[in-house]
Amino acid sequence: MSNLSITPRWHDTINQVEVNEDITGGADGNANLATKQLAENVFWLKQQLQQSSTGQLPIGTIIHINKHFATATAFAQHMGYGTWKRALQGRVAVGFSDKASDPSEYKTHGKEYGTSTVTLQEKHIPPHEHEQRLAQENTPVRYVWNTGNGQSGKQAHYDKAESKGSPVTTGSWGGENGSVQPLNIQPPSRTIDAWERIA
Repeated sequence: MSNLSITPRWHDTINQVEVNEDITGGADGNANLATKQLAENVFWLKQQLQQSSTGQLPIGTIIHINKHFATATAFAQHMGYGTWKRALQGRVAVGFSDKASDPSEYKTHGKEYGTSTVTLQEKHIPPHEHEQRLAQENTPVRYVWNTGNGQSGKQAHYDKAESKGSPVTTGSWGGENGSVQPLNIQPPSRTIDAWERIA
């Protein structure tokens, strides 16, 4: 006689042998199936009780704590068990998504992406116009910012009929002290410790 091979897992239903079924033994036989399911339920409950009694978090858990620990050893000593590593490190956690409309980055577990700053380019600015009058002629001028059509830079066009469409190159503008500054896109945040149990 051999023993059943038991794996701790929960079964919501327990198999019932019907009156018209043949009774079969062995590891996969219906004579042993209900007993195996009940035993696995008990084994699973035993593990849950053991974890609850020790208060230990399972491996893979990430914990946030409003206290700073310089090393993983220091944090393990604080917890009193396990091996830990610093988690997230300057990143915000995003829940895994199986929605078809979401970006692919949301559908890859453990994927790191994004940036804290971005430098805007002309392609990020929608086409728009600025109207100005030339002082010497009081002539309306339309400044057109060309984007997304293979052109770059800034142009101005006279609106007088005899010169309509004639480009007038204007000086450049933007930046600070001759350089472009990246745009900070970080939301209001607070830095705290995050640790992941790995053993």
